[in-house]
Amino acid sequence: MLISSTGEITPRFFFLGNLVQQVFLIRGRENALIDAGMSIGGPIILSDLKQSLGDEKRLRWNLLTHSHFDHAGSTPYPQRKIPGLKIGASEVASQIFQNPRAVELIRSLNQDLERAAHLEEDVAFTGITVDRILRDGEILDLGLGTEIQVFATPGHTRCSLSFYLPGDEARSYFLRSLESTRAFQDEITDLFRKGQETREVVQTLKERYFENKKISQPYRAFMLNLEAKVKQVREIL
Repeated sequence: MLISSTGEITPRFFFLGNLVQQVFLIRGRENALIDAGMSIGGPIILSDLKQSLGDEKRLRWNLLTHSHFDHAGSTPYPQRKIPGLKIGASEVASQIFQNPRAVELIRSLNQDLERAAHLEEDVAFTGITVDRILRDGEILDLGLGTEIQVFATPGHTRCSLSFYLPGDEARSYFLRSLESTRAFQDEITDLFRKGQETREVVQTLKERYFENKKISQPYRAFMLNLEAKVKQVREIL
């Protein structure tokens, strides 16, 4: 899925951030931010919220698809800036955010980027307390005809959720993303069927994507994600 600029995708659906820091805003009577990205993107997200909403304090929810550092790392930053901002996530994600070792991993992965960026402002990940547990089949009514359907979709992580906007014109936008996801799964599957072991598949994909600079993720985070994806595909074959 290629994104070239931020802003409105449909009248109630917006892309915020940048090519590395991708989050989404859903508008209703209450407004919801989907994920928050890495900690270094906090000021960018806040600025985009101000531009999209007129006042960033109109944001009511930050809904998290899962607990990874590049999706939840910036969540504490807008929460420090916006009084009353609530966090929604799965029960498993809530438990992960209460685990000191998980919190330290999220903090340290974000800190690697903070050091490289030499930011003047403190954007550190300080932990997350989930205000609302989101469950499979639940409907979150944002008002003004905007509803978000919640689906439990463990796979990428065991805490993963997906959010669906019934009838929204953004459907085709995400179909392109799903096509890319399926293509990568097929690529992993093909390597296993050619007889490669798990560590060989990881090495092959590292060479294809990281060493050829096709992806901009930091090495440690890239490897954690890659190993988890390869392991997941191996389990379903």
